[in-house]
Amino acid sequence: MIALEPIEPLEWTDEQVSSIWEYYSTRSEMYFTNLFGEQILEETTRYLPNDAVVCDYGCGAGFLLKRLVEHCVSSGVDHTRANLEKTAEIIGPHKNLAGLYHISEIENLGRVFDAIYFVETIEHLLDHHIAPTMEKMYALLKPGGIIICTTPHDEDLSEQEVYCPTTRKTFHRYQHVRSFTKDSLRKDFENFGFEHVISFGTDFTARGFKAQMKTRLREYLGRKNPHLVCIVKRPKS
Repeated sequence: MIALEPIEPLEWTDEQVSSIWEYYSTRSEMYFTNLFGEQILEETTRYLPNDAVVCDYGCGAGFLLKRLVEHCVSSGVDHTRANLEKTAEIIGPHKNLAGLYHISEIENLGRVFDAIYFVETIEHLLDHHIAPTMEKMYALLKPGGIIICTTPHDEDLSEQEVYCPTTRKTFHRYQHVRSFTKDSLRKDFENFGFEHVISFGTDFTARGFKAQMKTRLREYLGRKNPHLVCIVKRPKS
């Protein structure tokens, strides 16, 4: 009888992350910002300063950015050039699209932003990308500028675990590698010099008045909503 390798969690590499997102880039119906981009903006645009110049950091295939440019001057940043090409196709020429940039280009960008949208991205970052990402976003913000971060709220990662019979590895089907509460996400940003503005739970899937009132009631009663919004700012001095 052939001895099988033990079943173990997958230790993600950058190449594997790129590979799974190359696959998901062909499944636009599964992109969170394609499904719920309008709800994200409804919950968050009130925190933007007037005439804000905005960056969508980790813009993916451009579904949120397509909506952002209808509100304000916006740019997109992503680590995958294929995503940037798709974003350019989805948005097309638009007076409020200020540019699309690969992550390797932003150090020489020569511009700063009033706000950064960091949407459904932080839960995907491998350990060695946390510090560089925080430092790059800090450098891209004007003093007093804000980050609007969204992520699943206190997610049980095991609930979306799948198994590959070829490699005998288990992994989160959407490549989530970390989970956050209000306190843990706030502390992670504060560790990199950001100041906390506000955090709240919400449900981007809630449609209609009744569902939205249930969402607000859960938050008021201290019960968990499925999505977390954390807003932080770069200190003014």
